Amino acid sequence: MYYFEKISKIITNSLGRASFIITGEPPCKKSAILTAALITLGASYSAFAATGSVSVVAKVFQALTVTQTQAMDFGNLYVTTGSSSTKQATGSFGITGEKGASVSIDYPATITLAGPSSSTLNVTIQTSDENDSLNPGNGRLTKNIVGEVTVDNSTTAGNYSGTATVTVSYV
Repeated sequence: MYYFEKISKIITNSLGRASFIITGEPPCKKSAILTAALITLGASYSAFAATGSVSVVAKVFQALTVTQTQAMDFGNLYVTTGSSSTKQATGSFGITGEKGASVSIDYPATITLAGPSSSTLNVTIQTSDENDSLNPGNGRLTKNIVGEVTVDNSTTAGNYSGTATVTVSYV
């Protein structure tokens, strides 16, 4: 190891970085000596690195379910000549999920009911979107949905039906 003998002094600063003083060799040999010294130093430089660890945890909530508990039934709607009739009805649904968890409940703005001969009837939902919490004891919650429908003498007589899609998600 002739070249390492020509390194006359290694100076280490407070950060653990080393400087070399090379003496007595032509510039091309000084380059080779410096390169070899830096390669050797690079292997020991990692002694100044630090490592740490981070805990990783997760809690998986059970799937939410939404089940109708009462249909929104407007009953009989009567059409009269020259006027309109507006009626409200309430339906309800149950939510089951993680005990005590917070949920967001999104209601549709309107529901289109299909009737005879391709006729439709629009129901305006009166219930606003909301946040709520599931029961901490059993993970359940029951909510109502209120709708309003108006019929007039242009409404086709017959049976109408549709579905209100309520979206529930964890927050």
